[in-house]
Amino acid sequence: MQINVITPAELSDTQIRDWKNLLLLSEELSSPFFSPEFTQAVARHCDNVYIAFLQEEGELVGVFPFQRGKWNRGWPVGGRLNDFQAGI
Repeated sequence: MQINVITPAELSDTQIRDWKNLLLLSEELSSPFFSPEFTQAVARHCDNVYIAFLQEEGELVGVFPFQRGKWNRGWPVGGRLNDFQAGI
């Protein structure tokens, strides 16, 4: 497994499309809090937002958006505003 961590500003159109396709695989991921647009919106106001892309054999198998907090701990994007958190 390969994991690449980027900022929302580095998102390509292909990564956004692939992220959205992963969301379509499960009704449980239908919350707007899981969308790339939500992560990008929070990142416009916070400089500690990151996205981990998980790939196996070159294929995207997961996305994990997070905010880096104190002691480099990962938190849900949007903090207390976001009551949904999960790997996608």
